[in-house]
Amino acid sequence: MCCSFTGTFGRIFHGVLLDEKDPAKEKQCFVKTVKDHASEVQVTMMLTESCKLRGLHHRNLLPICHVCTEEGEKPMVLLPYMDWGNLKLFLRQCKLAEANNPQAISQQDLVHMAIQIACGMSYLSRREVIHKDLASRNCV
Repeated sequence: MCCSFTGTFGRIFHGVLLDEKDPAKEKQCFVKTVKDHASEVQVTMMLTESCKLRGLHHRNLLPICHVCTEEGEKPMVLLPYMDWGNLKLFLRQCKLAEANNPQAISQQDLVHMAIQIACGMSYLSRREVIHKDLASRNCV
């Protein structure tokens, strides 16, 4: 697995999930884990947050596929893979509408993205979940 993103306490890798019943079936995924020297508190925080989010389903939230724990190993959280990566990278690659620019995004596109993020956060709020780190780097 290659590391796609690195944060303050964790890393996200691009991985492949194999189907136990049919190993020929592969599914790309993001694998989120803590850094090598993470404290016990950081590991517990990641697991607690992941377990809270695991049962939540909303079209504007990336669902948690699996939470993997094994004695003596770093926990892993598996999420669906998104080709574009995070919103921060996507926005850097795109520019506001310019003539003949196939990657251009309009102000209307930006407003639509903001509405989608707000809808996802509203859903979390109704479920009494506070995100605590809403940023473009955390939106996919």
